[in-house]
Amino acid sequence: MICLRDLAIAQLSLDEVQFHIGERQHDSLELEIELNAKGTLDHLRALAAALADFNLQPQPLSKFERGLRLLPPP
Repeated sequence: MICLRDLAIAQLSLDEVQFHIGERQHDSLELEIELNAKGTLDHLRALAAALADFNLQPQPLSKFERGLRLLPPP
């Protein structure tokens, strides 16, 4: 939980993602920030600025979509 003063604004989670496809394995770590009902876009921007030094990259695809792209063509 990420709090600003006494206000819970977001939930932060680190996911370890593993795709096993045949003999191949693809591993990654994903940092996810979900705003709570009281979290605002300004809060999200402030969190992104605080994490800027870690050189994180946004991931436009869901874990499901990434897994599908790793499958061989039918």
